[in-house]
Amino acid sequence: MISGLNFVQNLLILIKGSAALHDKSAELLSSKTKSYRRAPRISRIQRSLRPLYTRFGGLYYADKGLTFAVLDITLNQTIDLLLAN
Repeated sequence: MISGLNFVQNLLILIKGSAALHDKSAELLSSKTKSYRRAPRISRIQRSLRPLYTRFGGLYYADKGLTFAVLDITLNQTIDLLLAN
């Protein structure tokens, strides 16, 4: 049981770090877009760039909401398992 909780804690730390990476890269791209308004070629390249993200499975990428969703699902499943015994 303790190893499972350690795994969940490590998973949440990983997701939180990945979400911070996504947020920082999006913030950096939006701040740099404003500085290149006079150069159309650089501005076009800048608009085509996307923020960095980490994929989890086929449907999810890490953002702030994924951390809380994983925590909510894990806690609900743990409580259901404890109440079933």
